[in-house]
Amino acid sequence: MKKISKFILKGEINFYQKIINILGLCGTCFIIACKYGAEDITVNMSIKGTIKSKDSLQVIPNLNVKITNALDNSETQTDEKGEYSINTEIEQSKYIYMHVTDVDGDLNGSFLMKDTSVVLTSEEINNQLKNIDITLERE
Repeated sequence: MKKISKFILKGEINFYQKIINILGLCGTCFIIACKYGAEDITVNMSIKGTIKSKDSLQVIPNLNVKITNALDNSETQTDEKGEYSINTEIEQSKYIYMHVTDVDGDLNGSFLMKDTSVVLTSEEINNQLKNIDITLERE
């Protein structure tokens, strides 16, 4: 009788060990697939627009415009018409994150910096073009 109970107990332990080993292997494969299996999606975008004063709607030259989720150093300044244009590759294809700062001081008025995010439509992603007009508040 003791031999039979030891055999049954030993069989149950082996069964549970196999279950634990299988679960551990599945969990490891899942972690690897999540980390290395998902491909990062990027999209080339042409982003342009005009930046104006919120109160007067006058264009603002000499502002620094930076795309913060770009793969390269995508940064430019607005021209005398307050216009900017950036061609870049975006890390996340559904959003554009921008940072705008006044770099010329009081020359064209002092404006508060602005961080903004813009959601891209599937049409904009397919056309790889986005027009983003921004208004800034005065300091």
